[in-house]
Amino acid sequence: MNIGTWTNKAAFAAALLLVTAGTSAWADGEPTDVAAELKALKARIAELEAKENTNWLSEERTAQIRGIVEEVLADVKKRNQSNTPDFGYNNGFYIQSPDGNYKLQVNGLLQFRYVYSRSEVRNRDAFGSNVPPSGDASAFGFRRARLYFSGNVFDPNLIYMISGDFGGSSSNSGNFQILDTYLGYNFTPALKIKGGAMKIPFTYAELYSSGLMAPEAATTAIPFDAVRTLGLSLYGDIIKDKLNYEVQINDGSKSNSLGRPADASGALDNRYGFYGRMEWAGNGNMKELRTESDFKGSKDFIWMLGVAAGYEEQNSQSNAFPRPQTSLALLGLSSNTSPGFVASQTVNGSLFRATTDFHAKYRGLSFGATGYMQYLNDELPAGATTDSFRNLFGKSSIGQAGYVLQAGYMVIPQKLELIGRFGQLMTFGLPNRMEEYTLGVNYFLYGSNAKIQLGLTYIPNEAAFSDSGANTIQNTQDLIMQAQFHLEF
Repeated sequence: MNIGTWTNKAAFAAALLLVTAGTSAWADGEPTDVAAELKALKARIAELEAKENTNWLSEERTAQIRGIVEEVLADVKKRNQSNTPDFGYNNGFYIQSPDGNYKLQVNGLLQFRYVYSRSEVRNRDAFGSNVPPSGDASAFGFRRARLYFSGNVFDPNLIYMISGDFGGSSSNSGNFQILDTYLGYNFTPALKIKGGAMKIPFTYAELYSSGLMAPEAATTAIPFDAVRTLGLSLYGDIIKDKLNYEVQINDGSKSNSLGRPADASGALDNRYGFYGRMEWAGNGNMKELRTESDFKGSKDFIWMLGVAAGYEEQNSQSNAFPRPQTSLALLGLSSNTSPGFVASQTVNGSLFRATTDFHAKYRGLSFGATGYMQYLNDELPAGATTDSFRNLFGKSSIGQAGYVLQAGYMVIPQKLELIGRFGQLMTFGLPNRMEEYTLGVNYFLYGSNAKIQLGLTYIPNEAAFSDSGANTIQNTQDLIMQAQFHLEF
């Protein structure tokens, strides 16, 4: 209650008592000590005012104390938060310091599959005594079983990545293998640097292999895939989520075995590779186009164009310091003396290669087209007039080209997708050509992160290579069925 209001009411009550008392006394005809009664009444009013003031001051003190307590609790909470690590899940499990200077993120990729394949030889008589094997085979296995550890230390811009594969892919024969493992620094969003074992910035299928529509990349693309290397990259976003680039100097294609040069001695070589790639999202953004399926059903037509080129220097000669470099091999070359294709050729020379790819999505429909080209100039050992390459092909230079076309459609939005793919591989000036046909179904359990994939591939004439993990045999007619559970987190 307001003190002023209470005082007015008390004064009114006092006046009313005085009037009543005076009237009552004169009415009875007896004199009354009005001054004494008035004095007593004022004393009572003062007592009531003091009591009211005391209550009001107590309420004010209570409010002040409550405010102080709330401030203290808020400060304690803030101090606790500033010393408590942040953790949770955001495109991976993570834990980081409150200031963001230290962070560890853990991601994983599991692909467990069943594969059945049937291989038969066409035109057996043409192969003479070198007829490839025929038959069928089937097996369960992990195509990929990977862990990725990434983040930053000391500063949000000082980054690292450590990853490895426990899966039984054709590249590691089921043994643990170090994959992308590097450190780097982000100067600006447009200028970043990293060095170590990493993917070569060349083919779309290799860079975004976990987001492919089919269980496996097209075999016709394998001869052009530089895969991983040891090297140094400069990269960044020229326009965020729209235009990016990466340029890399490295030890050449597929040269990250054991995290050092290819031979067991760990010796150096004097051959370099130079690669560069740019991607432009003309509509949409990069993140939407790094997976091939249109899971979300894009309302607008979105698309991305990628271009890349690479050059690998001449190999060291056998008598040069310190050793020859043997990681450069060409696959799927047509033969000019037999009905099929020749085995993998480890070559010495300068390699030029280029690729371009286009990917688009619209209302559940996705489309991709990729073209490849590479050209090798053979180099003779010192003092030699010929080598095995020239003896086999009858010339010092050879080129290859290939392409892959594919499409997918979400027949049940965010659940069921049908896919189709076609590819060709050819050698310039030589007769044999490889074709590949794939049909498939994807059933999405939790977006693109968890899905079941079925793929059926028919290859009338396998060119690229013989590989037990991929269930292909060179120079055979192959029918391959793959059923895969894909989990990515």
